[in-house]
Amino acid sequence: MQDAFLDLWRSAGAFDSVRCSVAGWLHTLVHRRAVDAARSSARRQAHSQSFPDELVDGGPDPADAALTAALGRAALDKLRELPMPQRRALVLAYWGGYTMTEIAALEGAPVGTVKTRCRAGLSRLREAMAAA
Repeated sequence: MQDAFLDLWRSAGAFDSVRCSVAGWLHTLVHRRAVDAARSSARRQAHSQSFPDELVDGGPDPADAALTAALGRAALDKLRELPMPQRRALVLAYWGGYTMTEIAALEGAPVGTVKTRCRAGLSRLREAMAAA
């Protein structure tokens, strides 16, 4: 929250009352900071969770590793079977870390279309993995 207010103070000259209200502008600044903090925390947590296990017990159980690898390969195979727009949307969202709005800008498609592609792709993957 403090960072958001610092941004507000530093960029007060950029405020345009024609584009939005002060409350809306402040909400946007706070939201962007919260998203940045959540992403940063998730990245740090992902790295810190995988590191100690390898040092302490020599790595994952071979049987678990084999099962995880097999499921991962199956999921990637099913992902490759999706139509390209659904596949791109899912890859950008889950592996690229992009928001739906960012994917829409990259793809030149409306946000609603991107959300529909992700939802449809996840549904197809869920069905395919259940059948496998």
